[in-house]
Amino acid sequence: MNNKSNLEIAIFKDIPKEDTLETLYSLNQANTPEVGSLSSIDELKNLIELSALNFFLLDDEKIVGFIICFKEGSAYQSPVSYTHLRAHETEADL
Repeated sequence: MNNKSNLEIAIFKDIPKEDTLETLYSLNQANTPEVGSLSSIDELKNLIELSALNFFLLDDEKIVGFIICFKEGSAYQSPVSYTHLRAHETEADL
């Protein structure tokens, strides 16, 4: 049995196509409260528009994770704090 995965990180700056947005939205909602819940795909689009840089984590070309990055001082406000996220990272021994 071969358990080798083909993980890849891909950068994106523009708003992805609708099917990709649906995947990102579903991933986000499946991982609340560790990440903030979004009210809609339009809210996700808005976050991407405000962002400085973004990454997909791909496994055999399937999106399995993503990060949206904001510059310090940007208009973005998060209900989930960095400290909160670090606590979950520590718990998972990442």
